[in-house]
Amino acid sequence: MSFTIPELPKSGPRRFEDGRVHPISERRDPIAGPVSIMDYRDREAQDKLRVGIIASFAPANEFELQLANSIATDMWRLNRLAAVEENLFDTSPVYEEAPEGPDFELSRRMSASFVLGMKELECLAQQENRLRRHLHKSIALLREMQAERKKSETKQSSVKEKEAPRETSQPPVETPAADKPKAKIIPIAQPPRKLQPKSRLNRKPIPKARSR
Repeated sequence: MSFTIPELPKSGPRRFEDGRVHPISERRDPIAGPVSIMDYRDREAQDKLRVGIIASFAPANEFELQLANSIATDMWRLNRLAAVEENLFDTSPVYEEAPEGPDFELSRRMSASFVLGMKELECLAQQENRLRRHLHKSIALLREMQAERKKSETKQSSVKEKEAPRETSQPPVETPAADKPKAKIIPIAQPPRKLQPKSRLNRKPIPKARSR
């Protein structure tokens, strides 16, 4: 019995009746189930990541699919946390005008971001640690389940092979006597027999001629 993974439908911007277009749209996830709202560009990137990760685990049933999907979404969240951290470092204001030179300006901005966003960065670190623990547990559980499933399938196939009737070797069919080729009989030459002389006793008497 083959298991089919549901396809993720393509998403696009939300279009209103008055012609307005908004990048955030809603969609019911065919794998997870709930409805979520997201920028359609982020959703397309997330779907691409999910499809690749789920396919790499090759789930064979619904529970394995849910675990693989959980692993994929955790990977997406970790990548999003990294992007949020980069945005914090890049968008914090600089208190004073930096002298000429882009490298010096970038270093001052990163330092100011770290000082001003200490609380936010701490929250990001806690969230990242929680996601990583959950990710490792899901991967370990999925691999354990797949190993047990493959072991059970191998055991069932071996039992079926033992229960299957074996082909018995049939004895060779004897050909009827009429169909068998007749062997040629070669006569054996006998030595010539010696003639023994007859004894006088056994000789018949010769009749005498009658006188006229």
